[in-house]
Amino acid sequence: MFDTLTAQLSKGPYILGERFTAADLLWGASLTWLLASKLMPELPVLTDYVERVMTRAAVQKAVAADAELAKSLE
Repeated sequence: MFDTLTAQLSKGPYILGERFTAADLLWGASLTWLLASKLMPELPVLTDYVERVMTRAAVQKAVAADAELAKSLE
């Protein structure tokens, strides 16, 4: 699975190439946690991908909404 993922990400900016899809939401979020937990090696192909996904405007908006919700529940 790891080799397939890194090979696919080496071909283009996103899982399916040039298009950002729901698969990128799933993998971007998952890899964020896996890399932070040191459960995946910090390879440039992975860290660059996570940065591309997590800096998208819609993802940033969702992260901000999650943070606001978490703050309101404290």
